[in-house]
Amino acid sequence: TGRTLVTNVPSGVYDAWMGISYQDQEVTADVVTSGVGVRLLARVQGNGTWLLAAFNPGSGVALWTVAAGVWKQVASASATITSGTAYHLKFDVVGTSMSAKAWPVGSAEPGWQVTATQTAVTGAGVAGLRTAGSTTTFSTFMEAPITSGPTTGTVAGTVTDAGTGQPVAGAA
Repeated sequence: TGRTLVTNVPSGVYDAWMGISYQDQEVTADVVTSGVGVRLLARVQGNGTWLLAAFNPGSGVALWTVAAGVWKQVASASATITSGTAYHLKFDVVGTSMSAKAWPVGSAEPGWQVTATQTAVTGAGVAGLRTAGSTTTFSTFMEAPITSGPTTGTVAGTVTDAGTGQPVAGAA
């Protein structure tokens, strides 16, 4: 059934780190969890140093920093997350800001459910996922850089007049 990762971790923890090292990044996944919940990791710089968004059935979304093995919850928010339901998860980290949200597959994407500022984990790192005490099915996982300003890309093409379909002289 396509490309999926199924983790079955009744005890202990499953971690997977992957991707390209970015400082500002967006980490997304589509998941179904049957237990405690699922975590998305950003700026993973090695064992015990990363930023984490926790998506927990029954309690919502929380943001954590983990620096040199020291865990600190920096924000949390109520959100309806139900075991056995498919969700889109999104975790953005830009500068000292981090934000997360979860929403059921097939519904409209909401605004950020939780946002926090942190200074514990700076610099670049890869992305990852973490599960514990549950069976989780990941049907997608993606890490992408977040850039701003004029270097985000360009659009090439011809600007045309909507009425005539002819090119507009001097338009870029």
